Amino acid sequence: MKFTKKILEQAIKAMEKLIKRPISSLFHEPLKGVNVEQSGITNRIGLKTILNRLKEGFYHDTYLWLCDVETVFHNVELYYSDVSFEACMAREMRKLFNKERRFLMQYSSSLWTTNMHALRVKLVKYIHAAPSKLKSQIPQIAFAELPKPRQLKFTSHDIQCFQLASEMIENDTENEGLVRVINQSQPDAFQNVTPVSLNIGQLSDATLKSLKEYMSECLRKRNLSYPE
Repeated sequence: MKFTKKILEQAIKAMEKLIKRPISSLFHEPLKGVNVEQSGITNRIGLKTILNRLKEGFYHDTYLWLCDVETVFHNVELYYSDVSFEACMAREMRKLFNKERRFLMQYSSSLWTTNMHALRVKLVKYIHAAPSKLKSQIPQIAFAELPKPRQLKFTSHDIQCFQLASEMIENDTENEGLVRVINQSQPDAFQNVTPVSLNIGQLSDATLKSLKEYMSECLRKRNLSYPE
């Protein structure tokens, strides 16, 4: 998605709000130390650098901005152990950033779909928790359970990268390609749900791998790389 003046202003505001959070101080500047490169970190970057890049017009596409922010969080996960306090902070920051970037929903159908599914899951939980005297007034269809997602082998970083890549699949042809890949790899995926309500947790490892390969190819045609 190309940056417009309005989207850029919203992105800068989102970054400024993120940086003001007390938990964000660890992520303001690039990691330093002799062990950084040994940790597999190839792109040292901090949130303040990204904010400056936004203000300077460095990014022409939201995808590159989002990938850089994810790199900041993943660098901390690589540098510290996965069970460390710092890694927990990185996962929390990822959640906070995803909330801050929700303004992109009005421009991205795939991001809207993801948030719509999350909202639907919450709504179903609220409906089931309704007082007994109110349940009789709620249409039975509202009590329909969503398919339970399985436990993913993906890390939060893997899921974020998958989501960022999927948000770049915007035109009808590419979206049809996604559905085709799912149907070929996992024909029963849409048995009880529609593409709009399908969740990543309902897909098999083989399907996710095929989707990643498909999205990587779509991105490659635009001279972009799948986020790692």
